[in-house]
Amino acid sequence: MPQAVRIGDANSMGGIATGPGAPSVLINGQPACLEFTPVSPHPCCGPGPCAKHCVAKTSLGSPSVLAEFQTINFVGNIDTCFDIRTQGSPDVIIGAM
Repeated sequence: MPQAVRIGDANSMGGIATGPGAPSVLINGQPACLEFTPVSPHPCCGPGPCAKHCVAKTSLGSPSVLAEFQTINFVGNIDTCFDIRTQGSPDVIIGAM
């Protein structure tokens, strides 16, 4: 099973999940990262086809794990810019379908 993603965790190109996430659900002291959380601009942010890296969001998370009525992201989720969530909690894993 994959690791739960938290606010502050990066994708494969360094895009950070910026929040607010689920402040009522802390994972290792950080809010859980929810579906459609904004992602910081990251390479190759710029004009044209790279613009998607300037305004990316996380995608749907695990359908079996909810926080504040939204799915929680997990390592392996693909952001809207098609980069992969690669960082997560070292000791909290969640079910993914």
